[in-house]
Amino acid sequence: MKVRSTLLVPASAVVASLALWPAALAQDAASSDPAEQPSQVFLPEQQPDELRADELLGTSVENAEGESLGTIKDVVIAEGQGIKAVVVGIGGFLGVGEKEVAVSYDRLEHERAEDGRLQLVLQADRAALEEAPEFVTFEAKREAEMQAQRDAEMEMQRQQMGQPSPAGLGTGGTGGSGLQ
Repeated sequence: MKVRSTLLVPASAVVASLALWPAALAQDAASSDPAEQPSQVFLPEQQPDELRADELLGTSVENAEGESLGTIKDVVIAEGQGIKAVVVGIGGFLGVGEKEVAVSYDRLEHERAEDGRLQLVLQADRAALEEAPEFVTFEAKREAEMQAQRDAEMEMQRQQMGQPSPAGLGTGGTGGSGLQ
């Protein structure tokens, strides 16, 4: 019984606050200044000019000549700004050897075909994408930095113990592999 009463108190507080919520929203909505209007909390349906992430992912990006440049692999979203870029996978075969390039979202032209399919056009050629820098995620960059730090620490430990580094193995140094 004690557990139930503990759970009922927060639940009743939530119910009470929800009962007051529509009145608070109505009061906010009554403001005549659009800048003071709160953003809509719930969207009842998708509008024709709105995209969903699953519509973008896997969509082919073409140039103005209709040549496929690659497919969208990811979306980069900046807080408070919406979609900043799309990550396009180019080259490779079935994802092997593919390079990922982030393309500024505002450079993509998009429209819906008559069948409702999303069409994306980038005013660029394949060579421009191939020359573009490869996109590196924050996580990948952080992992590479952490790996470099671990490698440096291991090398320092080897040196302190008088052991040759793995790069020195088999080069005729004191820690040779013994292979001829």
